[in-house]
Amino acid sequence: MERGLIFDIERYSTADGPGIRTVVFFKGCNLHCYWCHNPESLKVFPEVDRYEQECIHCGRCVQVCPEKCHVFTETGRVFHSEKCIHCMACTEACPVAALRPIGKWLSVEDCMAQIREDVVFYGKSGGGVTLSGGEVLMQKAFAQALLQRCHAEGIHTAIESNLCVDTAVLEQLIPQLDLVMADIKSMDAPAHIRGTGCSNEKTLRNIRWLDSRNVPLIIRTPVIPGFNDSEDNIAQTAEFLKSLSNLSYYELLSYNPMGNDKRKRLGYPVPEITALPAARMRELARTAASAGIPVWLNGTQYHNIED
Repeated sequence: MERGLIFDIERYSTADGPGIRTVVFFKGCNLHCYWCHNPESLKVFPEVDRYEQECIHCGRCVQVCPEKCHVFTETGRVFHSEKCIHCMACTEACPVAALRPIGKWLSVEDCMAQIREDVVFYGKSGGGVTLSGGEVLMQKAFAQALLQRCHAEGIHTAIESNLCVDTAVLEQLIPQLDLVMADIKSMDAPAHIRGTGCSNEKTLRNIRWLDSRNVPLIIRTPVIPGFNDSEDNIAQTAEFLKSLSNLSYYELLSYNPMGNDKRKRLGYPVPEITALPAARMRELARTAASAGIPVWLNGTQYHNIED
């Protein structure tokens, strides 16, 4: 039985494709964007999420951990994540849920049981199921099996992907896909590598390839100050997208700081980033729209009029 490592299933989403959608979040990512607002998605194995303010210092975690990862000191608990074998015994033993698992191995049927609860909303809103992450395509076999089941039950399907994969991976999924949402983080290849750990070459090539196969596309750019927020980068991105025949729209997204608390809990560095002012985001949206493509800004269609 095919199983996937899933860290969340979100219901009633209106930000991950058309209509009301159920979003299945896959754990594991092949990029390392320093601004990522889902840092719990990065690792390819289950992790322990720690809510230290809720800890009652009962010591149950110390008792059950086979690797002695939990140590209590005068200043509080110290968690040695480098020793963790991801058995999740501590999360099961904690009586107040101060330790919580990130990531569970689920079957297709496990996911479908939750998805079916929302089917009534899909038809009325034009919604469906979106597979997100992390990076969906790192678990290609499970993604394909889940998409196939959704299509067999008449459910609209979409994926959110960085597309930094070999095109052969996408070829196998196309029959089960109704929409692809992808990010172009930067048109500058060296900058893309510095910011994400990966070149943009595969992403751009796969966008062209998907377009040639008549797959509907939504392309987005998370606008990160100091990384990709220049007029030139947005203009280059829009010019690239102008050549596509199946672009639904191009969306600019403001930097989302919601992942910072999660970064602290997981021991990741917290970037010093401040989201651009709304007026500046509108200026960038105007730049993109000047290429003659449909543009959205933070979930709303942008109209190219004087602000």
